[in-house]
Amino acid sequence: MMEKQCIITKLEGRMLAFYYEEHKLVTIEAIKEEQQEELKLGGIYTARVQNIIPGIRAAFLDIAGHSCYYSLEDNKHTIFLNPKKNLVVHVGDMLLVQIDKEPVKMKQAAASCYLKLKGEHTILTWQKPGIGISKKINGEKRNLLLEWMKECTKNRCSLTEGSYGFIVRTNAEVCSKDDLLIETEQLREQLNRLMKQAETSVSGKCLYSGASFYRELLNRVGGKKNSRIITDIKTVYDDLEKELNERRLQTAVEWYEADFSLTAKYELKKALSMALEKRVWLKSGGFLIMEPTEALTVIDVNSGKNISKSRDRDTLFLQINLEAAKEIAKQIRLRNYSGIIIIDFIDMEQNEHQQVLMEKFGQMLAMDSVKTTLVDITRLGLVEVTRHKIKKPFHEQWQER
Repeated sequence: MMEKQCIITKLEGRMLAFYYEEHKLVTIEAIKEEQQEELKLGGIYTARVQNIIPGIRAAFLDIAGHSCYYSLEDNKHTIFLNPKKNLVVHVGDMLLVQIDKEPVKMKQAAASCYLKLKGEHTILTWQKPGIGISKKINGEKRNLLLEWMKECTKNRCSLTEGSYGFIVRTNAEVCSKDDLLIETEQLREQLNRLMKQAETSVSGKCLYSGASFYRELLNRVGGKKNSRIITDIKTVYDDLEKELNERRLQTAVEWYEADFSLTAKYELKKALSMALEKRVWLKSGGFLIMEPTEALTVIDVNSGKNISKSRDRDTLFLQINLEAAKEIAKQIRLRNYSGIIIIDFIDMEQNEHQQVLMEKFGQMLAMDSVKTTLVDITRLGLVEVTRHKIKKPFHEQWQER
């Protein structure tokens, strides 16, 4: 079982969470204090259709004064809360939606009709039937969980319309059949209550705010014996202890109060600085230049100080590119880059070397917990990658002071 750790502390006036896997830093997240007026990622709201743009097959919704993007192309099962003679979205309609993407720069938050309710072990997916199992669960346990979930969902649909399914989370690897049975029934009941409440709610009402930061943190770290959270912020420690006691989890939460600061012990200032720098040095002497823009992120690979007199320069470039590919996969996750990512590796003449690079790079990207796709090499030799957008990249989180 992978060892996970999270360190929560304040640095330069911001509360930050540093996530580690097997003692290696994998990502940094700025923790924002809850603000009631903001739309929350994962929140379920009643929304009014404000405008429709046929050219892009999209509607713009009003949620308590916030404008929100709603794709008519992707949302095939819109949930209407007002009487309708047909299923075509019109201005003035009231919908039930869930925020599935945070606003990024000039782009509004995005909403979906495919609702999700998260539990500790499972996620209920409204209007997306079927049973999915986390890819991180393998072997006999995977087959056993699938069998249990089929029993949990058999003849238990109490919802009057639509269909639902479940995704089994990685945390379910250590749960029992009874745990799944109880949780799936609770999620069904919760969705039933939510749907009934929506029928009589006014526009802009938040019906589900999603899991709290602490609940999501515990789910993310793992909730097991080989995971721990360290903090020197007393309120964070108290809230985590309360959550642990309520859920009876085995995660260790440590209150750090030594003379030697948490920031100094784990070199967090250095980690923060490196996560914000545009230039990233490679051990070989090469370096990366990382430039996030409004439309996409551009990464340039340079040989730098690694200048060889060897005649076999193509082999040397392959070595640098492979080292760069490993670092790029790490940095994309660390900085939470998303959307379109273009990488300009050092040009190589041999097709075999390009194939090796693409194969290895694809394997590295596949280790990311967020869906990341290696698309192809363009005619100009640029490598295209896409990464699912969920939260803002870290440099934008850091700038929101």
